[in-house]
Amino acid sequence: MDKTSAAASANKKSPEKAGRSAKSRKAWAPEEPVIPRKSGRSEKGTGKMTDTGRTRAPGTGAQKKTVRSGTRKAGKPETAFVTGRSGRSSRTNDRTHIFLILAEAAAAVFILAAVILTSGRRVRDDVTLSELETAVFSEIGEQNAFAPRDAMALRKYYGLDAAELTDFSLCLPSSNMDAAELLIVVMQDESQAESVRKAMETRLANQIGVFESYGVDQMRLLNQAEIITEGRYAVFICAENSAKAGAAVKRLLLIH
Repeated sequence: MDKTSAAASANKKSPEKAGRSAKSRKAWAPEEPVIPRKSGRSEKGTGKMTDTGRTRAPGTGAQKKTVRSGTRKAGKPETAFVTGRSGRSSRTNDRTHIFLILAEAAAAVFILAAVILTSGRRVRDDVTLSELETAVFSEIGEQNAFAPRDAMALRKYYGLDAAELTDFSLCLPSSNMDAAELLIVVMQDESQAESVRKAMETRLANQIGVFESYGVDQMRLLNQAEIITEGRYAVFICAENSAKAGAAVKRLLLIH
């Protein structure tokens, strides 16, 4: 055997040795990771949405996101909603809506109660002027301290025309340093109640402007003054025990 044949024979490996060598190399070679194919569908129970290499865990604050799926038709994006800021905003809107409903309900109850109370109030229409004077003076006890005044005084101090009224009684103090005063008006119609009450309120405001700088005792009377309008009757009381006198007038006018 020549040298060439001997070298070829030495380099040639048997099939068994070749197999063992291949297995050894395979054992040492690192295996490649198997990557599962993503379907683009939501995994039930996990709240995760699979996409091209991106996932979204539940409660991460993400809002609506378009998800591309390999199983849907092109041009029709699927949308997924997850909890986050949009959920908090929805809860806030729900609270606001509930508050508005409660406020409207409270207002409705208040209006209904006012209607019931108003409809239940009945005012006598047969009370005379002298009966009202008696009810007032029985409480204030100062009948002799007042001086009756006429229609001219009524127009001067209140701007009211006696010819447009059914009857009236105006009593003013004998001294200009006294703020005590009484006016009882019987109107021809209840539609006059607003204008008569406004005249009484204006007179009270004018008297406060006169006495507020020096009349401490008189200011006390003015601050306790009573203005009452019921049906065709209006009463202005500025005197001691004005509240008691006003209550007596209401007892006389209202039907219980």
